[in-house]
Amino acid sequence: MTRWVAYGTFGVAILWVAVAWLPIVAGCNPGATCCPTVAPISTPLPMPAAIARPSPAPFKPEARITGPSESQPGDLVILKSEGSQARKFGWLVFPASMARFALPVEGGTSVIFASRQPADVDFALIAVAGDEFATAVQTVHNGTAPGPSPPVPPGPTPPVPPNPDPPLPVPPDYASLTQAIIRYGAEVDPQYRSSGAVKLVAVCDQQAAAIGAGTYQTIDDALVGFRKAAADSLTWAENVAWWPATTKLKTDLGRLDQAGKLSDLNGMRQALTAIAAGLRQVR
Repeated sequence: MTRWVAYGTFGVAILWVAVAWLPIVAGCNPGATCCPTVAPISTPLPMPAAIARPSPAPFKPEARITGPSESQPGDLVILKSEGSQARKFGWLVFPASMARFALPVEGGTSVIFASRQPADVDFALIAVAGDEFATAVQTVHNGTAPGPSPPVPPGPTPPVPPNPDPPLPVPPDYASLTQAIIRYGAEVDPQYRSSGAVKLVAVCDQQAAAIGAGTYQTIDDALVGFRKAAADSLTWAENVAWWPATTKLKTDLGRLDQAGKLSDLNGMRQALTAIAAGLRQVR
């Protein structure tokens, strides 16, 4: 493997900046005996180590969160993984300052939360089975739920901007990336699927254009630029929702890398073009 896999370009670069440093509320095997005094873990990891040990998976993991989306400061909030299936569960909490108010219970299948501080708190459930995982995200508006908005009178219809330059055609050697991201994108939580895809298309197009314009002199520079642009574009929730899809895409990138298709800036540009073509078809 060359630097594409080492850097985790599109496969994990999108999520590395936003996820790697996040505090992790570790879960346990469903039904296992867990210590009730386990504290949230704050070690920066690329993936929750407590739930990331591969094992044979006879089923596809699914992640769903049930529980309230609104609470008042000081209320006890209980979020559950009802409807999910996995061998292990883990929870991520954002912002980091709120993680100390969350505690996994019932073998890690649920998490309890209480804080007197008003805040919008994002909870992500990571469901793991073997070497596959799925995610779900829910925001709890702790004393921050907006009231009813006054009606807004209709205004003039804004002019439709002209169509941008048509996307570049996908070279046959990179068409596998287009089909792969279509498949993986279809598995993303619908709440964040379309918004994340639109933003990632823009990032891919911008970075491919930057490579074509000679903005980057080396692959390393281009990877750093892409990673920053992707992390800045997506919200935390979109990052988590797209995490499984982009992680799977890393395998497809690895195959092209081994075939020598990602050895220079032109190869990176072709890969970004192919990925953007697939993302445009994700709804």
